[in-house]
Amino acid sequence: MKDTFHDKADLQIGKYGLTDGVLAYIKEQLKAKSPLKIKVLKAAITDEKNAHDYADDVVKALGARVVGVRGNTFVISK
Repeated sequence: MKDTFHDKADLQIGKYGLTDGVLAYIKEQLKAKSPLKIKVLKAAITDEKNAHDYADDVVKALGARVVGVRGNTFVISK
């Protein structure tokens, strides 16, 4: 299996963070493609919330699993 971290991000989380719409889109994309690479833009990173936190939130909301986190990017799968 090709290393997903070398691929282009499938979607980005922007300054509004994880909205219901973003979560719905991630869920839809996970049905079509797994693993899914998600980049967290710098505008969404705060002192309280980083890429690890966003990955945990997505996993809890969708029942997916985290494959890995590198910098501001994480990969999840079904």
